[in-house]
Amino acid sequence: MPNHAAPRAPPTNFLLETRTEQEQRLKKLEENIRALQSSGSRLDAGDGNWSLFPGMQLPPKIKVPEFQRYDGTTDPRHHLPHYRGKMLQYWDYEEFVIHTFQDSLAGAALD
Repeated sequence: MPNHAAPRAPPTNFLLETRTEQEQRLKKLEENIRALQSSGSRLDAGDGNWSLFPGMQLPPKIKVPEFQRYDGTTDPRHHLPHYRGKMLQYWDYEEFVIHTFQDSLAGAALD
């Protein structure tokens, strides 16, 4: 009588590999932290360009619109069309539209 059982797959150690990878990443982070602490360097605003859009082009005669601020307590689907409508005149300046979005948020929506 022939045996039709499926061949057994070789055992794998996915959990061990994952744990080892995580341990290596944690060790690397700890080494980086120790190196930063021993060098005595601290980051401050003068340590380079912190702008999200360093080459951002602004529209001529720009006036940032007044926004009805979204605080995170209602449905955001109502806020997004309102924001889009206010920024439509600047839509060709995508970086500006993105950068300005945070100005339309308040409270928990900023967290």
